[in-house]
Amino acid sequence: MQLSIKSKSFYKLLSFRILIVLAYQIIAIVVGWHLYELTHDTLALGLVGLAEVVPYFCTALFAGYAVDHYSRRLFGVLACLMLFLTTLTLVALSLGYLRGEPALWIYGAIAFTGVARAFIGPSYSSLFALVIPRDQYARAAGIGSAVFQSGLVIGPALGGILVGFAGKSAAYGVAASLCLAAALALILLRIEEPASAPSTPIFTSIAEGLRFVFSNQIILGAQSLDMFAVLFGGAVAMLPAFIHDIFHYGPEGLGILRAAPAIGAVMTGLFVTRYPINRHAGRWLLGAVAGFGVCMIGFALSVNFWVAWVKRRAIFEQQNARYLEKKRIAIYAT
Repeated sequence: MQLSIKSKSFYKLLSFRILIVLAYQIIAIVVGWHLYELTHDTLALGLVGLAEVVPYFCTALFAGYAVDHYSRRLFGVLACLMLFLTTLTLVALSLGYLRGEPALWIYGAIAFTGVARAFIGPSYSSLFALVIPRDQYARAAGIGSAVFQSGLVIGPALGGILVGFAGKSAAYGVAASLCLAAALALILLRIEEPASAPSTPIFTSIAEGLRFVFSNQIILGAQSLDMFAVLFGGAVAMLPAFIHDIFHYGPEGLGILRAAPAIGAVMTGLFVTRYPINRHAGRWLLGAVAGFGVCMIGFALSVNFWVAWVKRRAIFEQQNARYLEKKRIAIYAT
């Protein structure tokens, strides 16, 4: 059964997803380049990730609870507006309107971005389940995944091109416009959200979820393995330094390198769709993590831009395979 074309809500939801992904990817590219221009310090680049992940981690559990118990669309719109305020702050900073230490302004804006991101994923997933009929869910999920990966390819390249040819302020301005457009797509979305279920105390609900994860050794092992792979493979934060000091490219090169992983993810996704892995999911997960590490080492030793691009793409191929196998393990465990 084909997805109903008359369901405009689905396409509005897809518009929200692609617009917000493009906005975030542009912000990520421009912030890294902006900060390295200011500091020429790799530690400063590493702190960008910390500035985002700490508020994200502190907010994510509460965001999931809020989206489950209150308006899904409202929190999605608020997240878009938070990203919009972040980009406005960065525009003002790039134009010299803000006083004080520029790096601190950037870290503050990125922390705000972390809070916004904690609400975007749960809002989209909850709205997706409301918009799509059960018998069309699989096909719609495939379309949504393709849209998401397209944003991961186009966003970094677009951010690098904007910085290279129009400047940081223009790039931030485009990201701000995309945030407003994403918010508008959700505002125009016409759905009937179900009445709130009897509210469980927030900390009780979070504790139940944590108990389930920690009591299930399969899920806990897969999540822990993936967490450490990402933790020790976060070299993406160092890409501005690689581009500037080793490969001697401009921001356009940064956008190309940041887009390479998503191309690898698309290739892996197509391959796994054609040749699904139905056995030994744990072994494939371990192999993906090991391959991820080998590619990270190869990237660190690269001195040629296009060799590094291939290895960046291979890194995300392994990362995408790791995600697919982790998901398969979680389904099996539940």
